[in-house]
Amino acid sequence: MKRSQLILPALVIASLTSCDGCKRGTEVDVPGGKGGNGTLRITLKHHDRKIDTLGTVYMAYGIDAPGDGKYADSAKCVTEGGQHAATFNNLRKGQYYLFGKGFDTEAGAMIVGGNGYKLSKEEMVDYVLSISTHLK
Repeated sequence: MKRSQLILPALVIASLTSCDGCKRGTEVDVPGGKGGNGTLRITLKHHDRKIDTLGTVYMAYGIDAPGDGKYADSAKCVTEGGQHAATFNNLRKGQYYLFGKGFDTEAGAMIVGGNGYKLSKEEMVDYVLSISTHLK
């Protein structure tokens, strides 16, 4: 086969696969962050008990879990409208990592835990973050 006959199919394949990158901005796995219209209201729970004491939620943008333990934002859990939660406003759709800590009065211990979350639309979302690791 001649070299010129190989170049044309290679160019066609390259152009088709590179067009896949055109969709990146619309997918949910883009990094989240500030600058949007989304709100996440996060309630902490430990074994089906709401954590109402000393609750704080930390947030990292665009990653599954921060390897260095650094977070971009944090919010204390406060009671609003009968719900004890941490609220993050002005979020873009995308990937977030949430890490929560609070004191479980029934267990008599500080409890921590984290989980990834994908915000698929810029809207108000209530989310329950289960935390289960006891700190000594």
